[in-house]
Amino acid sequence: MGKMKTVTYILALVLTLIIAYFAYDNLSKNMKIDRLSDPSGIIGTEENTRISKNETETSKISETSKNETETTKESVTESKTVEEEVDEEVTKFKIPDFSFEDFDGNSYEISDFFGKPVVINFWATWCPPCVNEMPDFQKVYEDLGEEIQFLMINLTDGSRETKKKALEFINDNKFTFPVFYDMNLEASIGLGIFSYPVSLFLDEEGYLITGAVGSINEELIRKGIDMSR
Repeated sequence: MGKMKTVTYILALVLTLIIAYFAYDNLSKNMKIDRLSDPSGIIGTEENTRISKNETETSKISETSKNETETTKESVTESKTVEEEVDEEVTKFKIPDFSFEDFDGNSYEISDFFGKPVVINFWATWCPPCVNEMPDFQKVYEDLGEEIQFLMINLTDGSRETKKKALEFINDNKFTFPVFYDMNLEASIGLGIFSYPVSLFLDEEGYLITGAVGSINEELIRKGIDMSR
């Protein structure tokens, strides 16, 4: 009788785990966040330089002039809507230069793409929220690809994700946006990014205006671009 109860408990536990797995998988595929974030909460590098939106191109804030930040307005917080973020002054961060490569192994720096607004997306084929937002990025790319630089950077760790696997996914889904590869996750780790997907919206000078950790839709992608122009 005791063995029967034990077997029953084990079966119940297994069934619960199976249900939980499929529930989570379904939720992760359909859940998208509803707002963008203050850039200070997205990447975690010490090299970021703060600069207020209304400063001129030659204005900089150095470590010895931290008191100047007291005169700037408060940063936009995550609890505010995108519309509020667009209307208010925001705090920008100069994104540190980092490297990635194309399928053929040609290396690039993020600074190579400054000159017009940049959209960066860190993604992987094994990440359901990443896959879920890809069609939205494709739609916006088809519309604004000539005006905005899109960098869809794959998290190529060499084991769970490879260039070949990523390229097959892109081709199978007929995506046409530019795809690059973060080999051994050096760029994402260097930026302090450990949750995916992550989308970053930079202005033409390379300042991080806003972004998101989690899957976003077409509307938020467009709003992020509008904020970075």
